[in-house]
Amino acid sequence: MRRRGRGRSCNQESDELSLLRGVGNAAAHLRAGVMAVRDLGSRRGTALHLAAAGRLGIIPAPEIVASGNLIAMTGGHAHYLGVQADGPWAVTKAVRTELSAGAGVIKIMASEGLFGMDEDPRVPQFEIEELRAGAQAAHRAGKTIAAHAYGAAAIANALAAGVDTVEHGAHLEPDQAEKMALSGTIFVPTLSTYHSYTVKADELGFSSRMRATAHETYDRARHAVHLALQHDVAIAAGTDAGVPGQPHGALATELKLLVDAGLSAAQALRAATVTGARALNLTTTRGRLSPGMTADLIALDGNPLEDITATGRVRTVIQHGRIATSE
Repeated sequence: MRRRGRGRSCNQESDELSLLRGVGNAAAHLRAGVMAVRDLGSRRGTALHLAAAGRLGIIPAPEIVASGNLIAMTGGHAHYLGVQADGPWAVTKAVRTELSAGAGVIKIMASEGLFGMDEDPRVPQFEIEELRAGAQAAHRAGKTIAAHAYGAAAIANALAAGVDTVEHGAHLEPDQAEKMALSGTIFVPTLSTYHSYTVKADELGFSSRMRATAHETYDRARHAVHLALQHDVAIAAGTDAGVPGQPHGALATELKLLVDAGLSAAQALRAATVTGARALNLTTTRGRLSPGMTADLIALDGNPLEDITATGRVRTVIQHGRIATSE
């Protein structure tokens, strides 16, 4: 079933102002000790410019692996943030276009979202053949593909297509968790997004329906994390920063919520380092402290293995062997 999700418009802010806002967001991640980050969809590929500016040393920023424009079906969830494509060949062309523009990862929308008008996050978008075409095009170029997928049907489609990461995945089923473990597919539960929705409902002006959806999704997402742990699914930490109420540079909150959901502190740190590097396709340079890896380190006020909230008390950030920020 293909339904069109009529989400909010993103025309309130100019591209120039969005780019400048992105400079501040990148710096916020760096101050928080985030040394590499994925951007999974920016209007007209803004994050590609931020990634280039970071590489050139023009702005203070972590290494940014940017997807450029996300790929949605015509009228699909968040289509206003990316490009619209229908059918395997059109999806293939859309992926190739983003890769040619410099994308380091591909983002595809496999389901509806939480709060778009008339949307239900459990409803899938794109057919398996379309998702598979996108995955194949990304993999042929040596890049990974991330699937926005909330509901069980969308998760099943994304797994059948061979995506590398499942974003959100709140309605994960046990058999899907088993498949993810066998295939090495990474789960990015983004718990802090739903937590933010629940605690900031008044501030965000949520309706009663939106409040109920936020609470239900948060409960389901926590259950999905339990399923992932039970089946040894690789979990990576991600925040979905930029959605309403969710600031950039708040990875520490996600790690705390992952621990609250059942991960040990060591597992949460692994989600932010070793598995995070896998999700970013940067395992040859990041995620471990060993000879030949990028010389990026952070100093914390406290031992995160004893108290995971210490990850939110960053004192010094060393980037490429030099102090980038220090208190």
